[in-house]
Amino acid sequence: MTKHLFFTLLFLTYALSNSSLFAQGRCVKALVWADEFEVDGKLNGEYWTYEVGPACCNNEKQYHTDRLTNARVENGKFIIEAHKESFGGKSYTSARVKTKYKVDWKYGRVEARLKMPSGRGVWPAFWMLPVNNDYGGWPKSGEIDIMEYVGFDPTKIHGTVHTEAYNHTKNTEKGKVITIPDAETAFHVYAIEWYEDRIDFFVDDNLYYTFTNEEKTSKEWPFDQPFYIILNQAIGGNWGGQQGIDDSIFPQKYEIDYVRVYSLITPKITGEKYPNQFQKGVKYKVSTIPNATYTWNIGEDSQVAAGQGTDEITIDWKEKTAEVKVKFITDLACTTDSAVFSVKPVHIPGASGYLIDNFEGDNIDIWTAVPGTNNDMTLTHENGSLRVDYDVNRIYAVPYVLATFCNPVNVGPHTKLTLSVKTDGTDTGIGLTAYLVDAEGKQTNKNYLYLKNQLEKDNEFHTYQYDFENHWQTDGGVVDSTIVQHVKIFLNKGKGAFFLDDVRLQSTITGLIDHESKNNYQVYPVPAEGSFWLVFKDREAPSVKEINVFDLLGKEVPFVLEKTTKNRYKITVRNPGVYILRTRINQQILSKKIIIK
Repeated sequence: MTKHLFFTLLFLTYALSNSSLFAQGRCVKALVWADEFEVDGKLNGEYWTYEVGPACCNNEKQYHTDRLTNARVENGKFIIEAHKESFGGKSYTSARVKTKYKVDWKYGRVEARLKMPSGRGVWPAFWMLPVNNDYGGWPKSGEIDIMEYVGFDPTKIHGTVHTEAYNHTKNTEKGKVITIPDAETAFHVYAIEWYEDRIDFFVDDNLYYTFTNEEKTSKEWPFDQPFYIILNQAIGGNWGGQQGIDDSIFPQKYEIDYVRVYSLITPKITGEKYPNQFQKGVKYKVSTIPNATYTWNIGEDSQVAAGQGTDEITIDWKEKTAEVKVKFITDLACTTDSAVFSVKPVHIPGASGYLIDNFEGDNIDIWTAVPGTNNDMTLTHENGSLRVDYDVNRIYAVPYVLATFCNPVNVGPHTKLTLSVKTDGTDTGIGLTAYLVDAEGKQTNKNYLYLKNQLEKDNEFHTYQYDFENHWQTDGGVVDSTIVQHVKIFLNKGKGAFFLDDVRLQSTITGLIDHESKNNYQVYPVPAEGSFWLVFKDREAPSVKEINVFDLLGKEVPFVLEKTTKNRYKITVRNPGVYILRTRINQQILSKKIIIK
């Protein structure tokens, strides 16, 4: 059996029996390239190029040659041997070889079985550079140091990446050090597994560092282009020579048993994460694994309509959220035998909007208290409402009450968040701020319902409303109004209790909504004979955006509006009845019940 085949089988067996060592589930698809160094003498010229000449970089002290003295295949290993000798104006000789313009790769597992030289001044490396420098010269197009070792710091193996944003010239390079006590006396396998979203670093298949794609720009992640391999042993230099060079150690051998590259498959399900409830014919696909058989499971609520046993299925969704799961059987070496994809069918409200909670039952499971450090908060069901007792000392601990909907909600036209609030009157400075949050965690922190001076202290329920239409901005972009899943209500500093009732999203004012801010405006007389006054107590009215009158079914009714002074409006409704006056001030909506005789 050749060494190539023996170690391939060994690796596949090891991967199967040590699946917990890998960062995420994956399968080794194929060995796509390898050099096992089975022919003594020079390297295979189809794969490798020798760099010949004085070291170019890092103030290194060696001259690179292609002599067998410095670089040779011997007894199934490639040896880079450094010597203390005067050559080409340098005091040391060594070798540096690369696969550039011969073979290169984008993504996959790249590994080598290595044994380190020893002594102060040696600096062996197994690393990769980009073939074409798509983003510019170093470090803009990146560097992957799979293994670096400096003799003055024995047993320490360094795995590092360099980019324009993260590199040693800025002291921002990304990487980690792992201790290998016998690195100089025994062979170990040094590897990376390079994916679109990360690079994992291993020694003997033990994961010790992951560099993650932040999905920003090429300054952080230039690793979407082909790279080639470099093997070299430097002497001295800015890093390797930090503590000088011990000339008594030479010659020193850096031994490479093999270099291999594997293609990888990450079993991953793709498809619609937020289909609509009861949507039919939604497709989901798992990464194709050669010669695999598949078994899909999506729970009891929905069903696989087509494709069971293949790598792509069609689902007819019902109501509940679910995990789409697939289990596969394959003869490839895999660290997992399944993949999972979470799906949240989206609820589309009817014409009446979406009732978040009216607390008619005793269940308040969708509500959670998050008091933060050194604050107290409890939630209880009381007389058909949610009672929130709070003692907030540290406002910077961000205390809040959270409602989580069973399914994300496509708000559509129902952009008005409405909630009824009653305070117990003990905390005169009570303040509440209500946000909407989507299923991806983005919240409307640029726009919100803010209640402080408006909150009545009369121990009666009053209803407040905020219209989020065209106001979905957040610090991280825009809240997705098609998948809203939370209401988050923040508290300010204080101690007391408040009550919530009839929390909903709606497009028009329905039902009896009664809110009058005693400090800001008045509506009188109530009842009225045809006409009534809307008067702001400040000398100038605030920025009034809109005034409407609705009947109790939520239908807008005609009225006559006259602005008589800067802070007074005369409103005339012709037909007798009970109505709701709605006044929008910026995005704040104030409402008051009126009676026309």
